[in-house]
Amino acid sequence: MIVNFNGGLFQADQLHLSINNRGLKYGDSIFETLKSKRLTCYFLEEHYFRLMASMRMLRMEIPMNFSPVF
Repeated sequence: MIVNFNGGLFQADQLHLSINNRGLKYGDSIFETLKSKRLTCYFLEEHYFRLMASMRMLRMEIPMNFSPVF
């Protein structure tokens, strides 16, 4: 399984979290599932806006290049 952690992709068994990690301590997380078929993602814009709203609620630092095109 591949995990995206702080913008980096890691094998699940390679990722080591600190005991001070907020998500680990408090269960903060964002989970988004995309439906795709034959290289087409459905409702991509809605997923993007929901992801952005969730990131804002958790007061995450959102990179300036994080756009629907990116």
